[in-house]
Amino acid sequence: MVIIAPGVVETPLLATVSEEYRVRLAELVLFPAWLGNADERAWLVCIAVEHVYFV
Repeated sequence: MVIIAPGVVETPLLATVSEEYRVRLAELVLFPAWLGNADERAWLVCIAVEHVYFV
C-alpha cells in the first residue's frame, strides 16, 4: 500500500499571497520543507502505480 501525503501544494490561490507567507507555510511541512506542485505529485502517483513493488 502506498500513501501519499502531499503537504502544501502550490496553487494559483497560494500564488496570490506574499512570499513571506509562503516561506512560513513551507516551514510547517516536516519533510521536505518546501512547497510542492501538482506536476510533482502526479509524477509520484504514476511511479507508485507503475512499479508493482510499491504495493
